[in-house]
Amino acid sequence: MSGAKTVLVKAALGGEGFPVARSQAKRLLSGHESCDGLELDFSGISEIGQGFADEAFRVWRNAHPAVDLRVVDAGDGVERMLRYVGFRRASN
Repeated sequence: MSGAKTVLVKAALGGEGFPVARSQAKRLLSGHESCDGLELDFSGISEIGQGFADEAFRVWRNAHPAVDLRVVDAGDGVERMLRYVGFRRASN
């Protein structure tokens, strides 16, 4: 994904533990609406909450379909919640 911006989720949220709230997703994604591609790096995060996942990977993604939203370094807990909210990784 050329020209993609990578966001380190843990650092962007100031090490607040694991992200659970819709407000955290909104804050994390704010200002990235015009990116061609956005990689969310979940290094160091073992799980995410349903509100965070739904806001980022359903609501925000549907509102910005031109942004190629990708996930990297997601562990089992993060992957489980992504599947729960219907996020499917693009096949490589």
